[in-house]
Amino acid sequence: MMPKSVCIVMYGGPFDIVSHRLYQRLKILSSLVSQVYLIIEGMPKLNDIPPNIIIYDISSPKRFFSYIKAIFTLAKVCKQSDVVIFITGFPKIVTFVMQARLAKKKVISFAGGTAYKVFKARNPNSRIISKIVYILESLCFWLSDLILVENYESTRFLGLDKYISKIFPLGTLVYLNESFFKKYKKPSLRENIVGYIGRIEPEKNVISIIKSALHTIKKIRDIQFIIYGSGSQRDYLVNYVDTHSLEQYVKIMDWIPYEKVPEVLQNLKVLIHPSHTEGLPLTVLEAMSKGTIVITTPVGGLPEIIKDGSTGFIVRSGSPRDIANKLIDVLNLPPDELDRISKNAYVLVKSKYSLKKGISLWKKMLENLMGENA
Repeated sequence: MMPKSVCIVMYGGPFDIVSHRLYQRLKILSSLVSQVYLIIEGMPKLNDIPPNIIIYDISSPKRFFSYIKAIFTLAKVCKQSDVVIFITGFPKIVTFVMQARLAKKKVISFAGGTAYKVFKARNPNSRIISKIVYILESLCFWLSDLILVENYESTRFLGLDKYISKIFPLGTLVYLNESFFKKYKKPSLRENIVGYIGRIEPEKNVISIIKSALHTIKKIRDIQFIIYGSGSQRDYLVNYVDTHSLEQYVKIMDWIPYEKVPEVLQNLKVLIHPSHTEGLPLTVLEAMSKGTIVITTPVGGLPEIIKDGSTGFIVRSGSPRDIANKLIDVLNLPPDELDRISKNAYVLVKSKYSLKKGISLWKKMLENLMGENA
């Protein structure tokens, strides 16, 4: 049995840089249920929104008023929804989760990462507040009927084993359109361009990519590092490049429009993803779909798809020297070996993370959830 109506809650916006992800979620859900409600703080501009979607943008100049608006809006929408899905805003949304439970609605929480680990990475000395964040986030998961994760590897990394009976491995919240799998180009035919695409925040550990360049260029001179993104550490990266005279080898670029991501990825030989904490980052899947070699830390759900030497490469510590050593080894591999690994990754993501596969998983997840009432 499928629910008739679903409410999605996204708090902590704006969400302009992930508008493509939001659009796909709305399209998937609107194709499966009669009515979709979206409560969001900071609605990005989207075209061709399906007619069975009603949007409530709770944005306000003052965060407090956004929070109050969310409470009243959720109270209204809960009366008309069978299921409430919380995607972002943990642990601040614990009040909303409790509200949905009190309204006797089915509650789903998405654990793409943990607010606790992100907060700890950004504030390593705030132990007491970190503990409070952990408790509130745990309460959100405890109150949920279902917890969505990318895969079971994510469950272990995020410390959600105790909720195993509630876990549903959704693969990812966003899937790859067929267009991503077109124009495959062997990495052996590409120049030595190494890149990163994403947020530039402490937990993403982007600075280690820049620092790794200092070691890498001693062994490989014909190489270029390009960082695409924005965030609190962007200026720090720019200053580091200037201070260490790396301008010839490292470029810090602005965030790129989503429609240009396939082209950018196809020009990279290697994508480095050195995060301290993750779920299953979409950029990695997109890189694999374009044949780009991925080097990543073993965090979140990544070890389940990146098998060292088979579908990509794992760098254990994420330190600059370890990244540099791994990158040098990868770039010195025989061309046919690089192409083999690239093709393995391409085949994997096409079989597991296509949009068609995503729709079937969302359908199965909702049927399982509502089946508990049957």
